[in-house]
Amino acid sequence: MKSKFVVGFFLVLALALVSFAVFAAPARAADISTKAPTYGLINAPCTMSGCSGFFLGAEVSGAGSGVGVLNAADLSATSAYMGATAGYQFYNGVYWLGVKGSFDYAVSQQNPNIGGKTLTSSNKFFAFEGIEVGGPLATLLGIAALALPGPMASAVPTVLVGACQNGALNGYCVGAGAHFFIPQSRFTIDVTYLNAQYGSTNVSAIPGVPATISTENRGSFGFSYHF
Repeated sequence: MKSKFVVGFFLVLALALVSFAVFAAPARAADISTKAPTYGLINAPCTMSGCSGFFLGAEVSGAGSGVGVLNAADLSATSAYMGATAGYQFYNGVYWLGVKGSFDYAVSQQNPNIGGKTLTSSNKFFAFEGIEVGGPLATLLGIAALALPGPMASAVPTVLVGACQNGALNGYCVGAGAHFFIPQSRFTIDVTYLNAQYGSTNVSAIPGVPATISTENRGSFGFSYHF
């Protein structure tokens, strides 16, 4: 199961790199022939008025989940992750419509233990594949724009829905995000919250002591380059 998500993620990565090469070549040819600075598909900055295309990014995230033990007690498990994101978005200044995948690796985990033994099996990998829909609230709702300081003035809020996997856990995720445009660049700062619902999967590492994880909350902070 894990290998399929790894292969899928790197296929998206390869597709993004190919698209970059296809669009970059004409832009470079135009620069050489005219000897004048021009903005093409690659170097035009992303703004509140539009930003469409493939993207690649990096993120750090934290996750917390409740662990049900013998249907009698609830313990907690926390993890810190680092990973990458990739996908495609269409944004015309009004609507943000996109597909997104993320693949994270746990660099730190704190799992509950009983009698000095770790209760839950170690899940190092987390993956999310889903859709993202949103847009500036003032434009969507037809209201006056809020006067926000700095990069917050360029925030584009979104809603995310999709599938998520964490080791043996499989389920769905819903959440919210926000993208902040960095002026005169193709970069955005990205903040995401996801709530994962896994049902009731036994993840116990101690024979005879059932332990289940049914839900998980995740927060991520990162940046993306938009091709």
